[in-house]
Amino acid sequence: MSIAAQVEARIAHMRKGVPFSIEGFYELGTESTVQKAFSRLAKSGEIVRVSKGFYVRPKSISSLPGAKILTSPEAVAKAWAKTHGYKLVLHGFEAAYRLGLQTQAPARTMYWTNGPSREF
Repeated sequence: MSIAAQVEARIAHMRKGVPFSIEGFYELGTESTVQKAFSRLAKSGEIVRVSKGFYVRPKSISSLPGAKILTSPEAVAKAWAKTHGYKLVLHGFEAAYRLGLQTQAPARTMYWTNGPSREF
């Protein structure tokens, strides 16, 4: 079985709308062949690149056949942290809102991390 077929088979079993890292696929073969397989799948529309090194299988909406749901930036941030072994903690305003200590919802969700700064 070719590396591209192995990549396709593994992606076919992943849940739609959940981001995943390309790094988990490097065990199947060389980095260049796995990246080429991902590039071909992205061109065909089976997966969508949501951030550098992270992809998602899009969900389709039954009432709108042309529309596709990808994923939230929070889910991509959590997948990034899990892949690299970093910890994420909610920033003060978001944590206070989720605990019910304030009624104003922040416009952007921010996290503290022990890793490098990133925006998703």
